Amino acid sequence: MAVSEILLEWNKLTPERLQATVEGLTALVSLPDPLAAPTLYGHGQRVPLGTIALVYEAIPQLAWLATAMALKTGNVLVLKGGHECSQTQSVFLDIVNEVLGCHDLPREGVMGLPAGTAIADLLGRERWLRLAILYGRPGFVQQLTRQATVSVVPAAMGNCFYYLAPTADLSLALEVVRASWLSDPDPVSAVEGVILHRQWRDRWGQKLWQELGGTFKLQGCVDTVSFARQFSEVTVAPSPKGLGCIRRSIARCASRP
Repeated sequence: MAVSEILLEWNKLTPERLQATVEGLTALVSLPDPLAAPTLYGHGQRVPLGTIALVYEAIPQLAWLATAMALKTGNVLVLKGGHECSQTQSVFLDIVNEVLGCHDLPREGVMGLPAGTAIADLLGRERWLRLAILYGRPGFVQQLTRQATVSVVPAAMGNCFYYLAPTADLSLALEVVRASWLSDPDPVSAVEGVILHRQWRDRWGQKLWQELGGTFKLQGCVDTVSFARQFSEVTVAPSPKGLGCIRRSIARCASRP
């Protein structure tokens, strides 16, 4: 099967990823019953939505977390992963069905789509499906959002901000920001804005945008704006006192450096 490098990496179930998933499931189990939580103003009662679909391009451990969240909230879950992780999802559903049977829970609570079922067909079943959660690269999510007639929650990737505290390591910060721009073919979780503590300016603010290159927009307090006007690659604007933000244009963020 011809699989791109990025999807191949996403589909790897490494020991570290499995352990992180186990920790997430353990934390979820320990949370209070969400349906028993008080409602706004104390009136009414929380109820499950009904049938929810998770349509994901890759990252098979999402199926585990989504299943746990659906069971925790009393919803039925339909899983539809990309063809690259179809066999992994099949094994996962076998495990889930066995676990549900051991606890006298209906096995129909978590289902996969039959082989050959088109995603567009699933997203057009508003009579039976209350909500679809779409997760994947921006192009994948946008295409399915246009096709869907049911309510959808599209995953928003790429519009991310990165906060640097006064004690931040500049070299590590630069490495993280650059790495976020290198995803292929779509930047996933690309850093488009860097939020800086006000103590950044005299320490390494200038070096930050010089190292990253390109044209930036900076928002900050009066002192920050005054300081930044001397640099031609930075346009400035006021913002709430005490916070500064360097924002790279989305067009440059979405391209490969």
